[in-house]
Amino acid sequence: MSFVKSVLSQFTNREWRPRIRWRNMLMLLPVVVLVLAVTGPYGTFNDLTFIERLGYWSFCFIGVSVVMISAVLFIFTFDLLPHFTRVGRFAVAVVGGAVPGVGVVYGGEYLYGRSDSWGLTPAFAYVAVIAITLVIMVMTYRNFVFPEDAAVGAPGGDRPGGLFFRHLSRELGHELVSLSKQDHYLEVTTAAGRELILHRIADAAAELHDYPGLRIHRSHWAALSAMTGLERDGSSYRVVLSDGRRLPVSRPYLPEVRKALAGAEK
Repeated sequence: MSFVKSVLSQFTNREWRPRIRWRNMLMLLPVVVLVLAVTGPYGTFNDLTFIERLGYWSFCFIGVSVVMISAVLFIFTFDLLPHFTRVGRFAVAVVGGAVPGVGVVYGGEYLYGRSDSWGLTPAFAYVAVIAITLVIMVMTYRNFVFPEDAAVGAPGGDRPGGLFFRHLSRELGHELVSLSKQDHYLEVTTAAGRELILHRIADAAAELHDYPGLRIHRSHWAALSAMTGLERDGSSYRVVLSDGRRLPVSRPYLPEVRKALAGAEK
């Protein structure tokens, strides 16, 4: 039940953004549909009227696009194939999403009475779905395929922790304060704000190996520049952060935290 709530929070949290270029999609789809309705490829010019072609291609493109968007969102939302690059995960989503996409195409054929008109085979339909929708999907998911973090001055690139910053919205910047585990998600706090991402803290710490910071608890990571002190409360310890928050320090990490703070004071 808690997992379901976590998934729902991913979609309702205002700070989480599926980085989809909806404007590109809304602008591109009508243009492509209109061009195909006018030119009538794959025998549609002879089999269907112009109005029918508009309906046929709208059904196919909107249906396939919904399938493809769902496939990409599924892989990235649930952080599947974490060892794949973004381009690799995008490619898997497109190749996998093309399978139900073929079903959408056959649905269009059936609705408009074209199932026996030109010998459509599943293999041809599969290749056609990938070929026709690839440009649309690249435009829609441009910052999955061509991440903005590869640009100069954007998150990522050659800067420390570049691999981790690809998971964040660009406006959060690069000045990390802390990472805190929240169920299946990770609350990332920077000097510019906060964001909830679907990521494991162990993976985040590994991606931040070259960023000045360290694990202070099994559920918390803190940037060295944000740690202003160490407090003791009975047998417990807490790190004081630059934004006034205090995060617990577990004993296995205590020596490393003390060493880091001592080094920062020099």
